Amino acid sequence: MFAQTLRLRLAVVGLAIVALTACEIGALGKTGKFNFRDRTPTPTSSRSELRPLALGARMRLQISGADRVVEVKSSDNDILEILDFGDDFVEVRGGRPGIATVEVRDLEDNEDAIDVEVAEIHSGAVKLLPWDPAVSLPEDLWAEGAALLPGAPVRVFVELRDANGGLLTGAGAAQWQITRGNPAMVHSEQGDFATLRAMTDVTGAVDVRYGEWASVRLEVVQPEAVAQVGLYSQSQDVGANAGESLALDVSRSHLMHVTAFTADGRYIIGAGTDPVDPDADAAAPFTVTLDAAAAGEEDSEDLARILSNGRAFYLNAHSVGQDALTVAWQGQQYDFEIVVR
Repeated sequence: MFAQTLRLRLAVVGLAIVALTACEIGALGKTGKFNFRDRTPTPTSSRSELRPLALGARMRLQISGADRVVEVKSSDNDILEILDFGDDFVEVRGGRPGIATVEVRDLEDNEDAIDVEVAEIHSGAVKLLPWDPAVSLPEDLWAEGAALLPGAPVRVFVELRDANGGLLTGAGAAQWQITRGNPAMVHSEQGDFATLRAMTDVTGAVDVRYGEWASVRLEVVQPEAVAQVGLYSQSQDVGANAGESLALDVSRSHLMHVTAFTADGRYIIGAGTDPVDPDADAAAPFTVTLDAAAAGEEDSEDLARILSNGRAFYLNAHSVGQDALTVAWQGQQYDFEIVVR
């Protein structure tokens, strides 16, 4: 369940959730006077190109370089409808496939325009975003599927694609719904994010669907379903299962995540009722703590939230050597050999 090194999909620790909003660069308008940035929230932190807008979806374009936008027009309202605009933004919706031009004029009579393509949705995929909005985990962990402990929440996001497989932008083309099972509830959030929360007293399978294009099946399981536990260093992107050695770099504070899997390899999400409790010998070449400040990290609301989720702790590798680390969780103890090099 763990490769020696997992592929890195790391969002910087401490970023606020608003930093997950896409489009740091944007696209220059036709006259070069204004810059247009797609503000559709996505799990990624940046995107340079303006992607096609999904049919039926809404998109907010942030406009920079304009001195207070006073007029916005669409060259074809059937393709691209103007829903709203303000001093520095315009909100549009895709009405039918095609390309329309958004024309913008500001208070100083500066004008610029940008073409927006609207494309039909051909397919979609539900992306799981466990742990915390400020940090990511590698998707390799749930390649065999995922399960939830009772009461556990997990954020989900849908990626929509056109007939050629290209990613689409925008949000609100459809709604999230549970189409099978009742052990969880789904609540839509900004953009096409949602949070699925498992019931505390019901187990079983649940199907979550976004429109007609994407769905995922999860199962709510009891803690007894945990068959294998491991450690993953968010800071170094390496992991190991209980009973194995885990090599970590010296002079570094590692944000550790406790992984858990069912017997058939599904990744288990949730902390349960018993948070992890790491312990190491005083003579070990590392120390463990649930306090970010004690780990030499800047204290922040994000870090406090991450450390309070029941599956995270800090390991400060202060000298070269190796020693045992014990992690207690859900009434069980799991042993690891930590090699600091």
